[in-house]
Amino acid sequence: MGNQRDLKAFVRYDGSGRVVAGSLIFRRKKPTIGNFQEINSYKCCNFDQSTIVVTVQSSFPFNYPDFVIQAEGGNYQYIFTYAQTSGPVNDVYELAAYYTSTLQYLGTFKMLDGDLVFTPNAATAAIFVGSGATSLTAFSFAD
Repeated sequence: MGNQRDLKAFVRYDGSGRVVAGSLIFRRKKPTIGNFQEINSYKCCNFDQSTIVVTVQSSFPFNYPDFVIQAEGGNYQYIFTYAQTSGPVNDVYELAAYYTSTLQYLGTFKMLDGDLVFTPNAATAAIFVGSGATSLTAFSFAD
């Protein structure tokens, strides 16, 4: 029953604010009798998709920007993308534009307060779910 994505998980709280043991239920709507609150029922599949500051590990300009996403916690796992540009990438703004145009299938890239930030999409984040990853780091360097 917990595998049906249209159902929500609810637990009941007692008068002291503690979860009542054995009160976990799956329903479409919140129960009306009792102090029930919805909880995250799919912890295994709800990976944090917050923005990640991309660490640039090479000095500009460079011709072959590599992009790596690495999982922290759980088993070591990474996505490695090798890309060749048509010309040198001269600064972090050009790097952001290049990644935006060539790696959009991984997520979104943008400049924020002078930093290149990456937000993985759901499919990219899902790759790391099975490994027990707790967070992601991303970095770029020249080959």
